[in-house]
Amino acid sequence: MRIGIWDTPGMERSDPVTVKYFRGAHAVIVVYNITQEKSFWKARTWLQRLQYDASPNILKALVGNKTDFVSKREVEYKVICVTL
Repeated sequence: MRIGIWDTPGMERSDPVTVKYFRGAHAVIVVYNITQEKSFWKARTWLQRLQYDASPNILKALVGNKTDFVSKREVEYKVICVTL
């Protein structure tokens, strides 16, 4: 079994390269920053792209990081549940 991990900063210039990586993937983890709402919306966009560019059976996970900065949280759990 081979596992590859790619950290792409979410910048548009890396989009074509990233699509190549998840085209043959069995699972994808998309991480967003809970203290930046725009980070969540960008992550949501990536999840939507997976519907078109990845295998229909791909396992997807959305993970919020920086949970130790609760006082700076911009993305509430309710928003995530309703949006996805």
